[in-house]
Amino acid sequence: MNKWIKRIVAFAFIATQFLVIPPVSASSLENIQNQKKEVETEVTQLQKEVNNKLTETSELSIALEQLKEEIKEHEASIDQTEDEIAQQEIVVQERYEYTADQLKALQKSEVNQNIILSLLQAESLTDLVNKAYAATVLTGASEEQLNEAQAEQEKLDELKENLLVYKEELNSKQEQTVEQQATLENKLADLKTTLAANQDQLEELDAKEAAIHAEEERKRVAAEQRKATEEQRKAAEQEQTKVEVASAPKQAEQKKSNTTTTSSSQKKPTPSNEKNENQENKDQSGSWMSIQSTGYSTQEPGLSTHTATGIDLRVNPRVIAVDPSVIPLGSLVEIQGLGVYVAGDTGGAINGRIIDIHFSTVSQAMNWGRRTVNVRIIN
Repeated sequence: MNKWIKRIVAFAFIATQFLVIPPVSASSLENIQNQKKEVETEVTQLQKEVNNKLTETSELSIALEQLKEEIKEHEASIDQTEDEIAQQEIVVQERYEYTADQLKALQKSEVNQNIILSLLQAESLTDLVNKAYAATVLTGASEEQLNEAQAEQEKLDELKENLLVYKEELNSKQEQTVEQQATLENKLADLKTTLAANQDQLEELDAKEAAIHAEEERKRVAAEQRKATEEQRKAAEQEQTKVEVASAPKQAEQKKSNTTTTSSSQKKPTPSNEKNENQENKDQSGSWMSIQSTGYSTQEPGLSTHTATGIDLRVNPRVIAVDPSVIPLGSLVEIQGLGVYVAGDTGGAINGRIIDIHFSTVSQAMNWGRRTVNVRIIN
């Protein structure tokens, strides 16, 4: 019986050792932790790049709005110049018609037909002076009318030249607008790619953290199992000693013995799979909507430096808090006049058509107050 008990205890100990997963060495855990630090550094750098692209895109968006306003001003100048040209053409036409009538009348005048003859036929010195004065007045009036008509024509030519300049400037502005829009679209495409890469890095970081926690848990369970096995072995040896002492006087008389061995198995709880909640994103791409906005800053006492989605506001401050049922988390949102932000945070007071814009300082957030803004989601 003594031999059988020893064999059972030894077999149980060996089997338990095989069931326990060998622990990973300290160096392996250290490597994982070092990799985690490297990934965190990469994510921080990536968030800086995202913030830089958001800043560039926002500046480009604001410049584009200003360019559109300039185009509207040029269009208004062109319309005004065209009206002035139309009015000036009427004035010039009237001047020429009036001058032509005066010249025709002068040509039909007896004085103009033969001024010298008229002067010679003067009956007296007074008559001579009067006829000479009349000829001078007629001639001077015609010359004055011609000068005025020529001046009006020059003004008309200047207006037309200005019109051509305005139109050329407008065409140049329109070409710039097209180029700026193309650049903006490329910037936004790069930004989406960068954000996707950022998300992949964050998921990889989460996986490494989960692996570290799983490794620590595995080591803890393995240590507990080894401890329990050792205690069982010691208890079995003690029980064996008691049995040997109690059964020694009767061993000569007993020929058969029945041994009942009971074993219990512990079921290690299996961790449940994590459920990923995928929120349905509403398609609001490209359409502007008017909503309320407030401001906040991570510099305010009691506020965290990280958003609900894990963005470090010290590295990437261009973030807005949204109601995910209105604006999906992770979206790029353009705020008219401010530029492009990431919908990367939530808030208890952010319900419905309202956003909370993050500012780098508390004073900027307080100065913003509560305003109505136009926004659109960029998909």
